[in-house]
Amino acid sequence: MNTSAKKQRSVREPFWPYVRRALIWLIILVVTATLADILRFTATLAILPTVGKAISTNDHPFSQTVSQARERILVIGDSTAVGIGAYIPKETIAGMLATDFPDADIVNKAVSGSRIADVRLQLDAVQGDFDMVLMQAGANDVVFMSDPTEVERDLVVLMDAAFVRASRVVVISSIDASIIPLLPKIASLFLAHQSAKLLPDIKSIVEQKGGVYVDLYKSSEEQTFATNPNEFFSADGFHPSSDGYRLAYDRIKRDLLADGMVIEENGRLYIVPDETIASNRDMFTEEVPPDMSVQ
Repeated sequence: MNTSAKKQRSVREPFWPYVRRALIWLIILVVTATLADILRFTATLAILPTVGKAISTNDHPFSQTVSQARERILVIGDSTAVGIGAYIPKETIAGMLATDFPDADIVNKAVSGSRIADVRLQLDAVQGDFDMVLMQAGANDVVFMSDPTEVERDLVVLMDAAFVRASRVVVISSIDASIIPLLPKIASLFLAHQSAKLLPDIKSIVEQKGGVYVDLYKSSEEQTFATNPNEFFSADGFHPSSDGYRLAYDRIKRDLLADGMVIEENGRLYIVPDETIASNRDMFTEEVPPDMSVQ
């Protein structure tokens, strides 16, 4: 029995030192990769504003003014509405809108870094009514972990205010933030959870308010971003590239045509006349008491 036990120990003893060494090296590799990921994220984040502007080649969001404009379109939102990451202004969402709506004024009040709570200020900063309000926001609320309850409250107020200014409100969703190359992999689980928690709620509110929601979350477009990041993300690893904006815009255009909000004739888009504009505005504006009305 003693001889048998000694033989078993002689077989087992050489095995465990290798296992311990392997586990130690695995831990070292994981820690090193994590630290490298964080350092890369920190270094890139420090130059993000400069890189984004250099890639977009313009300091201001793209707008278009035409004489005797047939339509007015307002663009508001975050850096994706500004067009950060596109190579030239015409390759931003607003720029491609201008190409498809050559007879429309495109007013772009978007500001990089905006969350949904900030977009109301952009809406209030412009005068007059519009035929369409196009909004790109929500990504920063996901990335910076905004309180979902506050986001929902701010979005309800924003949608009501937007419908006072236009009869058509279009909201473009962000993609799952966990696939953005710049953001550290260790944060991917948190970002995926925040995206799954917030983006469906944003969609629900927009649709309940009567808006058109272009849903890029868990879409084929999002999958294309994920599988081809070098092509569809810009060099900063955070914003879409020109190809990324084109991919998103093709989806926006397709959804607007399918909804019947716009029609295409001779290579141009036109907003379909909407006789319900007055009723939409009456829903969200306070009626003037009869004894206070102007005679």
